[in-house]
This record gives sequence, C-alpha cells and structure tokens, in this order.
Amino acid sequence: MNGLFRNGFAVLLILTGFLSASAESINPVSSELRLQLRSQADDSLVPVIKTAGMSHGSITTPLQASAKAVSEYSGGEKGIQAGTDVFGSAKASWGKDNGILNLFEIGWRTQNPSLIDLYADLYAGLDWQFVFTPLVDGIFNLDYALKVEGDNAYGLNEFTYSLQNTEGNVHDFFKFDGFGDFHHNLVAHETYTVTIQNQASFEGPFDSFDTQMTGYFHWSFDAILPVPESTCTLVLLSLGLLGLMKRGRFS
Repeated sequence: MNGLFRNGFAVLLILTGFLSASAESINPVSSELRLQLRSQADDSLVPVIKTAGMSHGSITTPLQASAKAVSEYSGGEKGIQAGTDVFGSAKASWGKDNGILNLFEIGWRTQNPSLIDLYADLYAGLDWQFVFTPLVDGIFNLDYALKVEGDNAYGLNEFTYSLQNTEGNVHDFFKFDGFGDFHHNLVAHETYTVTIQNQASFEGPFDSFDTQMTGYFHWSFDAILPVPESTCTLVLLSLGLLGLMKRGRFS
C-alpha cells in the first residue's frame, strides 16, 4: 500500500507540474519604444527634431532607443551664444508574464537661456507601449520609482500612465520624484494597451541649468487560475490511476 501511495503521489506531482507549466497567462500582441525630442534656441530658428525607436509584433525581444537634439543660436548686437541640448533614452525587456522599462536621462542642458527664448520638449513621442491579451482573468501590477537629478527640475513634469481596452481607459500620473504601484483587474481575452509617456517640456528665458529625470517601471501579470476545479480534477485523476494500479497489482 505504501508503494501505491508513493506512486500515486508521484503521478499527482507530475500532473500538477504539467498543468502549471502548460498554462500561458498572456499573449503579447505588439510592443514599441519611441522617443521624439524637439529643441529650438530661438523663434528665428527652425526646431531641431530627433526621433528614435524600435517596435516588435508578438516577439518580446528587448527594445532600446536613444536620441539627442541640439539647437544653437549665435547672433544679435552682442554676439549672443546660446542653446539647448535635449536628450532621452529608453530600454524595455520582458519575462514570461512580466517586464522592465527604464526611461532614463530625460532632460536638457542649456546655455545662456536668460538671453533668448529657448524651447524644448520630449513628450511628442510614444515612449513605451505594450499591447497584450490575457488568456485568463488576472491582475496587472505596475511598480515604479522616479528620480530627478540636477540643479533645476523645472519643466520635467511627470510621467503619465494609461491602461486601455475597448470598454474604457485608466489614466493617471506617477508621483513626481517618488515611488508607488498600481493594480488593475483584467478580464480574459480582452485586448489591453499599456502606455507610459514622459511630459517634459520648457519654454525660456530663465537661468541656465543641467537636469534630467529617470523612471524605473516593473510590470507583472498575476493569473487568477480556477484552483478548486483544477485540484478536484487532479484528485480524481490520481484516485483513478491508483485504482488501476491497485487492480493491476492484485489481478
């Protein structure tokens, strides 16, 4: 009897491992990183616009993007030298039901901005977007931490977060220079779009500064599996196998 119990328990573990390993929680549809930077050192100059990005379909390989836009002004009666460098970078990677996004070195470096009007923004791009379909009901979790570096945070503003499906949209701001988390219940077989975007922009003149912000984001999906039904099925299968094994032993 002990041998039968051990064999049955082994079968139960194998079946449990099989169901756990074969269960897929989400189906990736598409992913994209895109940055767009604009720098303009004076009204008389054409804005310098730089873009960078990567995108994939259902293949969730790492994404990265980096761009820099430089606009310089030289002229006027006093030979004014002024300008602004605008920069931004991003990286995204995925696990099975989770991923990491870093939006870093998002900011600018100015020269003599008090002498002329300077313009800059980094929010015209998409930044990061992930489209996916849960195969089971579950909870979407997003943890974040924001950091600001430099002598003047003016214009950096916040990051925005959006989670959207066909029935509605969750839209919120992250706490500036802080950390926190969001949790949302998702329905199986609905398609969801997650977007995170920076809101950095400024317009001069003002004092010179060199500043940037970084956003660290980690998302995950926790499947809500029908545990009671699965457990009953496994128990019935195990009892049936035990019965067959016992019958074979005494026949």
